[in-house]
Amino acid sequence: ICRSTDGLFWIASNVVTTRHLYAVTYSEREGEFVAVGYLGEILRTFDVVNWTKESSPTTEHYLGITYGKERYVTVGQDMIVDSTCR
Repeated sequence: ICRSTDGLFWIASNVVTTRHLYAVTYSEREGEFVAVGYLGEILRTFDVVNWTKESSPTTEHYLGITYGKERYVTVGQDMIVDSTCR
């Protein structure tokens, strides 16, 4: 995961996974980014620099994530998960 303040110069973040990540969302209410991906990988950050791995209820691939109405919704192979990711 890389971050940029101007879209021109990019810096690598401290990521705790080697798995592919397929989607990321931001929750203004929670003040965090959550990324999801391969084999149910879930990562979260409050500062976009340091990411932490969260436990996952599945080993299916998460292909998308969004946040709304105070909850996260993820979609993946043959599934939809509606939870708070905590």
